[in-house]
Order: sequence, then structure tokens, then C-alpha cells
Amino acid sequence: MAMDVIENKNTRLELLGIGSAKNRALKANLEEALRQLDLDIPIEEVRDIHSLMRYDISGIPALALNGKVIFQRIVPEVEDIKIVLRVLLQSARNEPAIDNLIIPIDFSATAENAFYFGLELASHLGANLNILHVDQENPDFGTTSWLDAQGGELAYKQRLMNALRERGQELATKSLKISTEIVGGEVVREICKRSKKEGVLVVMGTTGEGGLFGRWMGSNSLQVARCAESPVLLVPNGVRFKGFGRILYASSHHPSEEVIWPQLLDFARPFGANVCFAHIKENTLYPYQVLPDTSGRVFHKNGLTLQLSTIESQDVVEGLSRFAEESTADLLVMATTHRSFLEELFHKSATKKMIYNTRIPLMILHY
Repeated sequence: MAMDVIENKNTRLELLGIGSAKNRALKANLEEALRQLDLDIPIEEVRDIHSLMRYDISGIPALALNGKVIFQRIVPEVEDIKIVLRVLLQSARNEPAIDNLIIPIDFSATAENAFYFGLELASHLGANLNILHVDQENPDFGTTSWLDAQGGELAYKQRLMNALRERGQELATKSLKISTEIVGGEVVREICKRSKKEGVLVVMGTTGEGGLFGRWMGSNSLQVARCAESPVLLVPNGVRFKGFGRILYASSHHPSEEVIWPQLLDFARPFGANVCFAHIKENTLYPYQVLPDTSGRVFHKNGLTLQLSTIESQDVVEGLSRFAEESTADLLVMATTHRSFLEELFHKSATKKMIYNTRIPLMILHY
């Protein structure tokens, strides 16, 4: 798939080496990465020892982009090369990636926490905020003691929604447009229907408290994460918004993931985030290990820092959780672009385990 907005008119790619087997392997991977990205950029091979000495490298083979070394002493995988080229050649968008947050409310403590988290996030992004409550058909409330004698259940809920909106306006650090909506229907369907517009982010709590309103939130958060067309941000109960200085993207190096990268980077840019692309591999021989980083695997572009890491673990979810904790990530991002990784995790209930146990917000991105 071709890149959407790139800066490659005067791009120079230089392969630094002396024709060794590793040098040939790096060239082959680079050519395949360019082919998959549909980029027509000539590769200049630098083999003269005096020319090589002009570069700040500690070993060969190496790869330089516009005179700056991006890999050295390793043969990066095709997907690693694609990630770096896509990030370093992509122009920053002028318009915000997210301009409307939808926050489903079931009046539980978990939903209220997600509301305040989303309020802070909307303030940071300058986005509008829509508070949504879905009344399911024939809901089983279990008791009528909460009903308002003056106006019944609908009026009671509307007053709760209005109170949230007013409280949000009081706390907002910017002038935000906050709206409320109460609709009847099936919860997941109504939320996902509203996720089809561009620039939407759904913000939900990951568990509910049960009882009057809260009994559906925990189970439906997983379903919304699967069916929504917009990104879905799942917020654990008790977590407060502190910005996203370090974002961890769980990658399986699947070709379809490249359509997700611009979405991820556009979201990360307003935070000036460090975005770590973590390649997660299942390895039955090692309970958990982070493969040693090689010099040249941190990159900077358009206010973002990009890092590449590879993790091997007997349990993918546990390995990812441990790496997220060790790297002090503020946000974990996963994608649903292919069946073999995230969808397989859904089928194994591993992602359900992740959603219910993660201690940091989890964002699901969709193709």
C-alpha cells in the first residue's frame, strides 16, 4: 500500500558496507521494504573505506537516510525498515486526528472515572465530548427505589447527564462543546453505530460495578473494542489522565499493520510522545526476555520519538504486560487489522484478560 503523505522528493538512501553477506541481506530487506511501501527511491551503495569513515558508525553494514545513520551492525527485518521509513518520511498532519470523544455512561463508578479521564483528554486535544447513555430494551433494573417521583426514570437519568455536562464545563481547561444523549436500544450496537464518523474516539471504562446501571459495562467494553470502526480507549477504574508521554504499540510485524501507523502517530503527536513499536514473539523456551537493543534503533521526527524493541515470551499477553510495566508506558495500543494476532488473542480470551487486568489505558485501533 502506498504511503499517504510522504517527503521523498529528495530522499537519499545509502547502504554502507563492503559487500559482505550481511550487506547483501540488508540490501535485499531494504529493497523488499521499498517494494511493499510502493516507494521508488534509489539505493546508493557506499563501499569505499574513506567514504565510510565520514559517517558516525561503529560497524557495518549500515543504512543511512538523508545522511543520517538509522541502522548499523545489524540486518533489520523488513517490517522494522518499513516502520522507520514510514515514520521518518511521513509529513505531519495539520488537522487534529481526534476531534470528537464519545463516552458511554452507565452511571457506575467505572464509567464516571472514564468520563473524567475523557474530559481531560478532550481538553488536551481540543476535541468535542459527547456523553452517551444507552437504555437497553426491557432493562432489568431489579428495583424501583431509585425512580424519581416527579419525572420517572428518564427525567432522573437526564438530570444525571446534565449534572455530568455541567461538571465537565466547570472542570474543562479549554472551552469545550459537551453534549448529552440518551437513546434506547442495544448498547454495543448504538455505540458502534456512532463510531463510524472520522475523527471519533470512544472512551470506556473496563469494568462495571453491577447493580442498577453498571452491570453491562465490563462485558460490553470488549465487544465495542472489537466492533467499533473508530479507535476505542479502555480506561481501567481508578486511572487518571496524565498525558501520554510513552506509548507502547504491540506489533506482530504483519503487513496489514502499516495502515495503522499513521493513525497511531497522528494521535501521539499532540503529546510529543515516545512511541515504542514492540514486536511480540511467542517463544516456549524463554518465560520472558527483551532482546538487546542495537545502536541506532531510536529515531526522532515531527516532535515524536520512535523506538523499536523485540520481546519474546511464553505467554504473549503476560510478556506484553510485563514490558509495558518495565517501560513505564502510559498507553498500550493494539490493532485489529489481522486475524493471526489480536483476533486470535480475542478467540483465546487473552485480550479479554488484558482488558480486565491492565493497569494502564488500552487503545484498540481498527483498519
